[in-house]
Amino acid sequence: MKTKYSDDISTIDSLTELLSSSNIDEGYRAQLSAMRKSNLEKYIKEVHKYKISTYEKKGVTHYATRISSSEKVYAKSLEELYEKLFCHYSGKSLKESATIKSIFGEALDWHIAKKGNTGKTKKRNRYTYNSYIKGTDFEIKPLKDIKASDIEMFFISFKDHLTRKRLCDVKSIVNMVFEYATVHDLIPYNVSVGISVSSIKVIPENCVGEVAYTYEESKAILDHLITSKSPYDEAICFNCYPGLRYSELADLEFDDVDEDHKLLIISHAFTESGNIKNGDKGVKVIPLNDEAIMLIRRYRAEHPDSKLIFPNAAGNRISNNHLNEHLKKACEELGIKYRSNQKLRAYFFTQVAYYSDANRARIMGGHSDIRTTQRYLNRSITAKDYETVDKAFNYGLSTSFNQNLPKEKTS
Repeated sequence: MKTKYSDDISTIDSLTELLSSSNIDEGYRAQLSAMRKSNLEKYIKEVHKYKISTYEKKGVTHYATRISSSEKVYAKSLEELYEKLFCHYSGKSLKESATIKSIFGEALDWHIAKKGNTGKTKKRNRYTYNSYIKGTDFEIKPLKDIKASDIEMFFISFKDHLTRKRLCDVKSIVNMVFEYATVHDLIPYNVSVGISVSSIKVIPENCVGEVAYTYEESKAILDHLITSKSPYDEAICFNCYPGLRYSELADLEFDDVDEDHKLLIISHAFTESGNIKNGDKGVKVIPLNDEAIMLIRRYRAEHPDSKLIFPNAAGNRISNNHLNEHLKKACEELGIKYRSNQKLRAYFFTQVAYYSDANRARIMGGHSDIRTTQRYLNRSITAKDYETVDKAFNYGLSTSFNQNLPKEKTS
């Protein structure tokens, strides 16, 4: 039977279905996302009469509200709370609306309790999720509609971008969510079981840095994109300086920048003692040069009302997939071999170690293990490297000896 809010519910459902499609471009997707968010917020404010309260838990703001005199709903974000309230008021079951995004937090808590893992494992899993799954189309597609082939294609999308270990970490997160959904009767069976990533081409663990961008390539990319107002292009330009992880770059706020002292201060990163990302005491401080500060000031002028330095069209964090798509497009236009944003990070390590030392690069880049940093070093050869060896190893061989050497390599 049609109710007062039937049209509102139908509109939100239609927008949800459109957003789950992979055949829409970035600009249209951002518009749809903003429309759905606006319609959902309007609907909840009209139908929900209970007060929404907040509380702090381990330094994180949580949200809670009643749905009856005896029932409450809890969420880790206002967006998540609205989604749960929508399911309640629209008569949708969790089975119909469940996505990786909507149940990841619950699935992670369940997994940790079941396995008896430490808080460090939980933080590592959340880091993997935020870095590689959050912000993707796969994250918001209803679980009931995801087929085994969809999961396989999602894993294949990381081809040539991740190491075997990191790809397996992503697979573990997906398996965990689908196992949770199966056990809790949200889906009839676990479609992720049996999907192998062993045949997917990956980056060898011992040569990650071999594909780092060079100084000349980074400068060309920077010059090519510097006038663009796209948040993705601006993020790429800025990351030519501090070499941030995707998750750090996407979450970067203007409050993280100390312009007076030219510092970038990021909390919840790896610490020197080896605590992993999102640790309670984690902090990373990166000095910025004048050029990077100039970019920050430009971005602040462009987005005076935004907390995020690089907000997408809907005002939310940029996605990793779209970031790499923009980088790939720039590389194709410049005739440069494309490598992911992570290789700009590899370039950062190489340059810092070149002008300082490997341990300083480790601290500034946020690695807990010097061996991780060393994989990025001595892999990116630049014109300056050749100039250095020319000067360092110029033994002054006799002119007569030099004259006897071939001037050019012959085939």
